[in-house]
Amino acid sequence: MPWKPLLSHRDVRRGLSYYGSGDRLQALLAKLQAGRPIKAYTLGGSVTKGQGASAPEKGYASRFFEFINATWPHRDHVLENKGIGGTSSGVYAACAEQMVGEDPDLVIVEFTGKPARRQALQGTLGGQLGAGPTAGRQRRWPPVGHPALPLKPLTLMLFAVNEKPNEPYTSAHRRGYEQLLRKLLRLPGPPAVVQMHHYAWWRAIGDGVDRGLYYYPQAEAQLTVFSTYYDVPSVSLRSAVYEHMQSSDPGFKTEKVWDAGKKTTVGIELEMAGKEERDQYFYNDRTHPNDRGHQIIAELLASLLLKATAEFDEGWEEAVGAAAGWAPARAQPGKQDADGAAAPSQLPPPMIPGNADVPTSLCAIQEGFKDVVVAAKGFEYKPDRPREATFVGQKWGWSGSRPGDWAELEFDSREHKDPAAAGESPGNQKMAEVYLTHLKGYEGFGTASLQCVSGCICSGKGRVLDGTWKQKATLMQIHRFQVSQHARCRVRVTVRKEPGAVPQEGHKVTLTAIMVSHFPIRLKTYEDQAEQVAHLV
Repeated sequence: MPWKPLLSHRDVRRGLSYYGSGDRLQALLAKLQAGRPIKAYTLGGSVTKGQGASAPEKGYASRFFEFINATWPHRDHVLENKGIGGTSSGVYAACAEQMVGEDPDLVIVEFTGKPARRQALQGTLGGQLGAGPTAGRQRRWPPVGHPALPLKPLTLMLFAVNEKPNEPYTSAHRRGYEQLLRKLLRLPGPPAVVQMHHYAWWRAIGDGVDRGLYYYPQAEAQLTVFSTYYDVPSVSLRSAVYEHMQSSDPGFKTEKVWDAGKKTTVGIELEMAGKEERDQYFYNDRTHPNDRGHQIIAELLASLLLKATAEFDEGWEEAVGAAAGWAPARAQPGKQDADGAAAPSQLPPPMIPGNADVPTSLCAIQEGFKDVVVAAKGFEYKPDRPREATFVGQKWGWSGSRPGDWAELEFDSREHKDPAAAGESPGNQKMAEVYLTHLKGYEGFGTASLQCVSGCICSGKGRVLDGTWKQKATLMQIHRFQVSQHARCRVRVTVRKEPGAVPQEGHKVTLTAIMVSHFPIRLKTYEDQAEQVAHLV
């Protein structure tokens, strides 16, 4: 390790919730041990983005990449963090190829740590909570080892995570997550894909007072099933550190955080750790790890590569297999890695019945969006900020400024690209989600209407796009609407004379990107999320 480890060998073993055959990791290690460069990417929400860390280089992705560079140095490594705060896996499922390119060697996937929805339960600390998991139980406050805090009425908020905690596997959320994994696993290489499960003690519900429940949220358990089905390694922060948090061990304590003014999910303010005691605590706030927590996540990921290295160097599998008399590995026809490592097996059919085998989605961003507009009157493809240094900064898009100007977008809105389904009837009521990115600003912007003109049918919601707001900034924003499935869905966007929520002198409408998906994409937590997506593809 390029730093003094915080985890013990026992912690590391506990944190490896699923390893599997290790075939793809072996192929990755063969490349690294041969002195060749790799391409590694991290996909996830705010924890992956680095929130909670004191600086970008202290986030787990940066620390993990630091480990790779220190252990297998190469100037041509491509090590990129693609985390987007407050989002779910949906945007990555739609834009996976654009995010990681065509030939990644390693992709870390993290979607088990940030709230997506909430449910209110009423109660009072020190008394009986009126409903939910603590109903009818007396709770002691403060719990042992926690500082005294005032009793007060509360609303107990039950939070889920990036991926909803207890969804049926047949739900759109789980189907979308599986489609993301399938897209990544199908990429040339093929890449090693690893699931990383974050754990937020103060968001794990429980009684919201003494502790978070070990088994909640259940998203980790459900997503780990995908690991066992697809032979994808999985590391669990919860498994590695929960017993230390429960015992309030130094370095893993939870009752104080690094940031000031933070509250638990039951509304109790968390005390801020003093400078002299910061290294005793794990979290920056109720959700995100601090520098120590990010380092521990990096150590769990590093342990996977170290385990694969030991097996690769020592021929562990062959030695143990010979001693046990196991049957030899069943060869995959035509599959052999260039460095001699065992080649990964081919993908099984989708685990979820009826899920798309080769999912269809559209992610047309930056230069890729230009050709989505197939006809226009008054709209031009041009930059909104031509003097900026980068393409994204220049905010290129299709722009119209006079009422009546229009642009027609044409795209495939089907979930399955089955040739037999070409020209599918517009009466198909299974709707596709369309996420149209546009500029929203404070000066000269207006509104537009959306109309399905051929092939597909637009739903009744989201038929008016509003590009106005008060804040002194021009940012990319997401406008969502639904269309029926069709191979050639054509939607017309027309500039309206009616003003938006914030009337302005002008009617400008600028379209910059489009995503089409068949599962939910959450991109409304932060105002700059669409900007983040544009910068990451």
